[in-house]
Amino acid sequence: MHFLVGFLLFTLAFAGPALAGGVVLMVNMNYSSEELKAAMETAAARGQRVEMVPPREMIKLAEPMFHKRDGLEEELEQKFPPKKSSLPNPAKRQEQNELFAEEQSLRLRSALYGIIRKGSAWNDDPEIANYVSSARKNELFEMYQKVFQQEQKNGDMFEQLRRKAAELKAKGDRVDSLLLSSHSDGSNLTGETSNRLSANELYQLKKEQPALFDSPRHVWLLGCYDMTRPHHQAWRNDLFPNASMIAGFGVKAPSRFDEKSSNYIRQTSAIADRLDREMAAKGKPLDPAYVGNLFKSLSTFTTEAHPGVVDYCYSVVEGQPGAWSHNCEDQWRELYATKDKMEDYISVLAPREDPPSAGGGVLRAFYNTLQLACPAQEAKSERDHWQQSERLRVTTRENVIRLIFWWNVQHNFSAYFDTDILAMNARLSKAGIDPMPQIDGSLSRVEFVNTYYAIRKRLKDNLSLRKDFESLYDPLLLLKGEDSVAAGEKISVPETLKRNAIPFNWIEGTTVMRKR
Repeated sequence: MHFLVGFLLFTLAFAGPALAGGVVLMVNMNYSSEELKAAMETAAARGQRVEMVPPREMIKLAEPMFHKRDGLEEELEQKFPPKKSSLPNPAKRQEQNELFAEEQSLRLRSALYGIIRKGSAWNDDPEIANYVSSARKNELFEMYQKVFQQEQKNGDMFEQLRRKAAELKAKGDRVDSLLLSSHSDGSNLTGETSNRLSANELYQLKKEQPALFDSPRHVWLLGCYDMTRPHHQAWRNDLFPNASMIAGFGVKAPSRFDEKSSNYIRQTSAIADRLDREMAAKGKPLDPAYVGNLFKSLSTFTTEAHPGVVDYCYSVVEGQPGAWSHNCEDQWRELYATKDKMEDYISVLAPREDPPSAGGGVLRAFYNTLQLACPAQEAKSERDHWQQSERLRVTTRENVIRLIFWWNVQHNFSAYFDTDILAMNARLSKAGIDPMPQIDGSLSRVEFVNTYYAIRKRLKDNLSLRKDFESLYDPLLLLKGEDSVAAGEKISVPETLKRNAIPFNWIEGTTVMRKR
């Protein structure tokens, strides 16, 4: 039945000349030259051209910067390895070695972010500061500054896409294919710099520029989690109902530097073009088994590390057996049971455990459970209250990803609110109260929360200062996300923070390059 619906929408939207012409629009938030190359090859084979947002000149600025950053990070990891435990007990020794590894990881990450933001002026860790020459520090700092300054000139992603849509419309160009290259939580998109496009902005953009979403035949979602069941439902039904193919990944997408990502674009594009022609020629839906076998024949589609997920005319094909085949009741039962076990991390009143610094550990596993569980209305146990169940899923998911990246979030928080934090510390000291410990990327979440409530208690008779203290630190305490606070409207970073939420792109370590 779903395939018939897809065929009818395809026939209405893309009959006759609509299968030819048009442009390929790439939203390249990760500044990937290899993915752009694949998009250009795909377009050339069809006699089309590629339009890119942000401007493709940004790749020449950003990619060398990323390579320089990643090279320095690898060098620091080799030069400054973690300490080794000398405990005689093997289990205790392993446990301590894991702790040492986490501590050193945080130390090196903090150093890297400090160099990126301050250049040779950074000296918070003298041992590392003395190892990296002033020239190298300033080189990386200046590279980031150039990218950041150009991104400010370009404007935010919402405005850039709105301008591009209007420009294409004025030229009479139709968007035939759309590629979204970014990091993703399944609905909100970010690059590794200041590029940011929230789910709310996507829905607002569809209201203002519907052709941008209704005209593409093919859509690639190249971030993590985009094609899990709950997110796929939104991309397919709400945003791209007419597309014959929506291609992406389930839990984990390949890096932009991984050739699998660009080859995935090439291979799925060739199959989708073939299927579109066959379906148009036959004038009827294709056999779903035939469609599935074609996609499963692709080398980039069935890999275990990053298996693809494709929706062709409302029929979903998984590269590897995944959560789509699991029982809905079991998925939601596991979600609730695991959530209860995560309270030591999640609690905003009295957390007992700090988020793991490497890979996310049990929090990442729980996050995957939240991402993979089927839509609540499909689970019998949730059907009568599915909206509340989905709200719980979304708010918990948004909170957990910010906990997983707690160490990055606090870096961006301190960079953004640098002046405000200094002013608050001065006011607290004047009131005879010890200020919040330095938020430098290594501050324990448990320590932060405990200190927050201790200071708040001391301010019970100073309501004005208490209000300002809460206003400053509540976003970092509550760790809400964009999806938790609004829908269907464009929300700026300042507005997101006013709603006690943390912008999604702050999970990346260096998206804030200067104080507000």
